[in-house]
Order: sequence, then structure tokens, then C-alpha cells
Amino acid sequence: MMTTSSNVLYTPPRTLIKCATSSLRSAAKRLANPGRIGAAALLLSLTGCMDSTHFVRDQSAFMPARSTYYIALPDDGMYGAKPYPRSGQMTSAVIRSALQRNGQTAIVANRVEGLDQALNSARQGGYNYLVFPIILHWEDRATEWNFRRDKVEVKIDLIDVFSANVESSTLIEGKSGIATLGGDHPQDLLPEPINEYFQSLFSGLQH
Repeated sequence: MMTTSSNVLYTPPRTLIKCATSSLRSAAKRLANPGRIGAAALLLSLTGCMDSTHFVRDQSAFMPARSTYYIALPDDGMYGAKPYPRSGQMTSAVIRSALQRNGQTAIVANRVEGLDQALNSARQGGYNYLVFPIILHWEDRATEWNFRRDKVEVKIDLIDVFSANVESSTLIEGKSGIATLGGDHPQDLLPEPINEYFQSLFSGLQH
């Protein structure tokens, strides 16, 4: 039997090594200038290195130790009129990896489906649960040049295939650090909070 938990907000910090390397050069200069101003500037420099990611867990249940999951393929994310091809595939791939890391059997749909279609596909495949992600925000910026952060927001519903009840729902949010050397994208912000979310469901631990 699954036990319902209260809403949970969990924010795991994530520091980028590349970003830290970039900021340590300026940090060395700050250390040569002791005092409140130098310390504040050093703290601000290091803070800019950090990605910010978290998940808000709502209507959550602790899931069985072993189950099978059908992961729907969401529409690709957009920012304004700009589409991000394959962002839907990357999002579903991150979810599958997190489920497999937590000992579950998971497969990703081979085409975009609406909720009813995805439920029908999951039932026909004999899966216990449907994972239905929706990309709400996907913003890929050249942060190293314009200091605008990459941002991502994904809603994930975990649905019992046969009852069609939503057993758990979460909102994944992330934004990149400012001081990077390039090469970072919204999908890089997803693995940690998504894995933490599923870990919290299977371990039964509230953060």
C-alpha cells in the first residue's frame, strides 16, 4: 500500500567545476584585497558558479520497491517562438535513467502522445505506471557571453495505469550559474532533481 506524504520542497545544490575554475582566478585577486568589500566580492563570485535546481513534490505517494513504467514523450520545449528540437526526447531519457538508477523497469514512448493515448499504450504494454512529463519552460542561453541563465521547468505526473489516478506529481525547476565557460544547456539541469525526486518516492524519505 502506498503512503501519501505532504508537499515537499527539496533544493539540492549543484556546483559546476568549470564555473569554479573560472571564478577561482578572480577569487585569488580578491584574497589579495582583504576586508569586507573583498570578502563580499569573493562570495558573490562563488555564488554565481552555482546551478540552482529543485523539485516541489505535490500529491505524493511512496511507490512500490519494484514496478514498471511507461514514459510518455513530451512535446519539445519552446522559448517564445524558438523551438528546441529533441528537448522532449532528452527530458524523457533523463527520467528513464533516473528510474533505472532506482531499480525500476522503464521504457520511453517512440512518439508524442496525449494523456489518453499514453495511458492506452501503457495498458497495452502491461506497465504499472505512466510517467507523463510536460515541458513548461526551456531556455538555452549563451550564458558565458551575455550572463543570462539557462532555465528549465518540467511538470511530471506519475499515474496509475489501470485506475488513471495521479499518484504523484512534481515540478522540476532549474537555472544555471552565471559564470560558466560554455557548453551547459537546460537538459544538464534535469538529472539531479529528477533523480532526487524518484529517490524520495522509493526510499520513503521526506526531505
